[in-house]
Amino acid sequence: MRARLLLVACLACAAPAQAEVLAARTVYARAVLTAEDVTGGPDAGALIGREARITIRAGQALRPEDFVAPALVERNQAIVLSYDHGDLRISAAGRALGRAALGETVRAMNLQSKTIVAGRVIAAGTVAVNSD
Repeated sequence: MRARLLLVACLACAAPAQAEVLAARTVYARAVLTAEDVTGGPDAGALIGREARITIRAGQALRPEDFVAPALVERNQAIVLSYDHGDLRISAAGRALGRAALGETVRAMNLQSKTIVAGRVIAAGTVAVNSD
């Protein structure tokens, strides 16, 4: 009976074999993954261009949950704050108070008024601020 349970447990845990995507060299946290950083696996292309959340050693498996969209705005980076409403277009110099990727919200300081605002990253170094 015990041998049968062990066999059933082993068969239940067995997954179909698929090629793993491995790190060809150490990928440090916040580094953007390139083709030279990966080996093997059909899913390697989906990870290229993504930013590592953690440091991954050479030979270690690359898991999709260890990667995020690359940041286009870094903390303390000089940015452009952009406000668009119909034909009205205003832009101001700002400073990012956090890191954010395309489409993410980031807090920033308007350098002229020293006001803290929140906006959405629309391009590298550009944050759209809209009134609600």
